[in-house]
Amino acid sequence: MPRSTDKLSATAVRAAPFEGRAFKLFDGGGLFLHVQKFGRYWRMKYRFRRYEKLLALGVYPHAGLADARGRRDNARKLLAEGIDPSGQRQATKAEKAASGDTLKAVADEWLEKQRTNLAANTLKLARRRLELWIFPEIGDAMIREIEPPDILMALRKIEAAGRHETAHRVRQ
Repeated sequence: MPRSTDKLSATAVRAAPFEGRAFKLFDGGGLFLHVQKFGRYWRMKYRFRRYEKLLALGVYPHAGLADARGRRDNARKLLAEGIDPSGQRQATKAEKAASGDTLKAVADEWLEKQRTNLAANTLKLARRRLELWIFPEIGDAMIREIEPPDILMALRKIEAAGRHETAHRVRQ
C-alpha cells in the first residue's frame, strides 16, 4: 500500500508558531515546512544518485501549501526523468548569469521599467548622468564582474570634478 501524502492542512500550516526551536512539519513525498525564528520555508528532501539533497520551494505565506505541493510534484516529475531538480535550477541560473548583461544594458532596462514611476524629466536627468559619468568608466563591464571598488572609483572621479550632489544622485 503506498504511503499517503498531503498530510498537512492549510490551517495547520497557518497555525504553526515558532516556539523557541526550529522544527519541521512534514507533508509527504519529501515536502516539509521548516519553521524557523525568522520565517517558514518550504523544502523538499530527495535522493539523487544515492545522495540526499534538499530543494528550496518557497517561503510561506508567499508560497502556500497548494503551491508548494505543485512545486514538489514538478520536482518529482524531473526526478522520474532522471534529472536533478537542484542541478537544473543551478544550470538555469548559470545561463542567466552568462547571458552577457553589461551595466549599460541593465541600467537601460531599469530606466525603461521606471518610465511609469518617474517623471519624464527625472528619467532624462538620470539617463544623462549615467551617460556622462558612469557608462564611460564601467558601462561595458559585465554586471556580475563589477565590484564595489569599481563603483567607488567612478564616484570619486565625479567628486574630484567638484560635483558632490551629482555623485550622491548617481550612487542612488
